[in-house]
Amino acid sequence: MIHTMLRWTWLGSLAVGVGLLALPVEASLIAQYDFEGNANDSVNSFHGTINGSPTFVPSPVGGQALSLSGTGNYIATTATASQLGIGGGNPKTISVWARPLAFNDGGIWDLGLAGSSGENFALRTLSSGNNAWRSQFWGGDLDFTAPNSLNNWGYYVLTYDGTTARAYYNGILMGTLSRTLATNDNRPLEIGRWTNATPTSYYFQGQIDKLRVYNETLTDAQIAAQFRADGGFLVDFEDTGGRLPADWYVSGGSGSIRLRTSGAHDTNPDGQYSLLTSGGTGMPDVTLNVYNSHHDYNTSMAWGPIFQVQNGQAVINFKIAGGSYTLNSNSQRNGGTGVALWDIAANDFVPGSFRTRSSSAATYEWTSIPLEGLEGRWLALVVVDRQVSSWGWTGVDSINAPAGAVSVLDPSMHHRVLLSYDFDTPGDFMGWYQVDSLGNQVPITSFQVGQCGTSLINRHISLDGTFSLGKGFLSSTTSSNTETPTGILRSPDFVITGDIIEFYISGGSTSDMAFELVRSSDNVVLRSAVHETDANEFDYMFWRIKDLAGTTAYLRLRDERSSGGWGHLEIDAIRMVAFAVPEPATGTLAVLSGLGLLVLARRKLSRREKIC
Repeated sequence: MIHTMLRWTWLGSLAVGVGLLALPVEASLIAQYDFEGNANDSVNSFHGTINGSPTFVPSPVGGQALSLSGTGNYIATTATASQLGIGGGNPKTISVWARPLAFNDGGIWDLGLAGSSGENFALRTLSSGNNAWRSQFWGGDLDFTAPNSLNNWGYYVLTYDGTTARAYYNGILMGTLSRTLATNDNRPLEIGRWTNATPTSYYFQGQIDKLRVYNETLTDAQIAAQFRADGGFLVDFEDTGGRLPADWYVSGGSGSIRLRTSGAHDTNPDGQYSLLTSGGTGMPDVTLNVYNSHHDYNTSMAWGPIFQVQNGQAVINFKIAGGSYTLNSNSQRNGGTGVALWDIAANDFVPGSFRTRSSSAATYEWTSIPLEGLEGRWLALVVVDRQVSSWGWTGVDSINAPAGAVSVLDPSMHHRVLLSYDFDTPGDFMGWYQVDSLGNQVPITSFQVGQCGTSLINRHISLDGTFSLGKGFLSSTTSSNTETPTGILRSPDFVITGDIIEFYISGGSTSDMAFELVRSSDNVVLRSAVHETDANEFDYMFWRIKDLAGTTAYLRLRDERSSGGWGHLEIDAIRMVAFAVPEPATGTLAVLSGLGLLVLARRKLSRREKIC
């Protein structure tokens, strides 16, 4: 009798929050070993026999896991490849959760007697180096590196469709191999050891859970879906229709961060691709890029999924490309490119979390951020582009963490824009007004909303993310593009809430021109920004404002420079943003369970956990 997996049921908006849009199709699950204190098959009758003295330990996937010492402990079954329906060159998939404690050639599973070409179908560690794996077929194998797999739980999948073998790690395709397989019945399925043709056995040292056997080839989408369903965290930007998932927020609300499909050129003459290459084998991907349409000379940031750390021993892995510039969080220009963690409660970058590419290149490389010491804290991924020189961009893809590492915030609680000024309609100051030195309102004579002459500025932010003439921004020039007039333009009063106020700034860099946040009651300047260089380009800037919560304030553009060049300042895309918001009725946060995405868990936050 063959049992089939039930079709997974997803909560639509929640699936978007972890990057899943396409639903998996049914797959024929032939055997599953859950290791709940035994070696039984939970969906069929291909039960195993325990050899040696393995133990059972708690598993991040739920329940228990099999723990093996690497010296004679393994599970033997009588299930041959033919009995499982995956013999010879038939389509097949075997998946498993595993935590290797050593790389010693030990086998996660073994099927088919090794000795003749293509007769083996196994997965094992390699002793050639930590994180090195082999999909063992005999006479031509598929090797791959799974970053940070030593001592960490990971989800491993090996598929074959009749012509091509594929290896996956944490829902991500790690390599392919064109191969003719003839998996034989001379060795039934074994778990925890691999035996060569000598025969010499190599035993796995570590933990194993949820080994599943399918008599068909799972698709990329099915593998990613199962990884997420088991509690894994994955953002791969696939099947999104070219749009960012709902739990990503782009600075200014503009399109300065974009999804680029596989093989597509950017309009930049550097001709970078979003085609991931690994070992010479092209694997199409969709990537997240802070890469503006005006080459490498505009800046931006993006805050990604917000999550609570559950396991401080885990790491977040991801691929990164682009420039290799160190983070300078106090700089709006030439302040680095890369990825970091943002602490929601502290309202700042997590110290030591910033990662940039090791060299300037378009080819993606793996890197990671450890979660050590961050248990219980609410964090967000941040993609950073504060660089305006060559290679001033960042590309990110395949962000992942194993089951039990993090719990992800409900996307509906993400990134609330509380105040917004875009200045995209010529002549519309959106309620702002000019004042004299005493604060009295006077006619607007020193400012304009709209296009400035190309001698002053030729690029700006707009709602559709383009950098072109004819869209609006706020400028301390007159309609005739004169820089001489001086004055102060201020916004209406508002109450400070949320986490940051962000904006784009351009123009002169002298101290007599500034963009400021001012307390209404006494006109004390609370935050101030000047452009860091004389440049006709907009740079991204933000102020942390959580400590000012409840204060009534206003924004003002102050231009006191009456002579000389660069006597102007521009501001655009102003936003006041809250990264995560408690539910108004209950003060709770909706969280996706770290042990599976099928349950929406709501719980009270302790004082230590409260994030807003």
